[in-house]
Amino acid sequence: MRLLLLSAGLGAVPGHLQAGARIGFIATAAEPYDDQTFTEETRAQLRSFGFTLEEVDVSGETASLLQEKIAGVDAIFVAGGNTFFLLQQLRKKGVDRMIIEHVAQDKLYIGSSAGSVIAGTSIEPVRVFDNPDDAPDLGSFDGLDMVAYVVLPHYGGEDQALFEDIEREYGNRLKFVKLRDNEAIFARSRTDEEIIESA
Repeated sequence: MRLLLLSAGLGAVPGHLQAGARIGFIATAAEPYDDQTFTEETRAQLRSFGFTLEEVDVSGETASLLQEKIAGVDAIFVAGGNTFFLLQQLRKKGVDRMIIEHVAQDKLYIGSSAGSVIAGTSIEPVRVFDNPDDAPDLGSFDGLDMVAYVVLPHYGGEDQALFEDIEREYGNRLKFVKLRDNEAIFARSRTDEEIIESA
């Protein structure tokens, strides 16, 4: 099991994946937004590291094709956007289970922002940042539970008061790991929470 959970910076990625590796790139979380420039920038930076991207269109492709694509890559990269919409779409096609199975077989999972949040126990606390109304069919706020905590990305910025609100409301039942944008978590087990640099 290997997970690299990012906030924003991608600097830690080359140290955990060989140059030339094929990355299954899931940009689903950006679909609710008109401006998806942030996703294009992520693609460009990953390519600049020497990686090849295989687009994994969760909303548009069949479950069998998605399974084939995920099986054929060296790592899975789940990019940022709306956390609730992302998890809804993954569940609709069973991609959540595919990810869990492949990570259990030691395929590297890389999450960025929303992609990091879904790896944890619950996505409910980030409703102060993302709109749950974009995911009317979600049903449950349970995350993929690959790590035993909730990742809170983008810590230390202008929204500091919102992080404090989250901890007051949920701190008695959920564990949080807060990440600044130049940090990441590298986890080899469900309870690992090693914070590393990722400028």
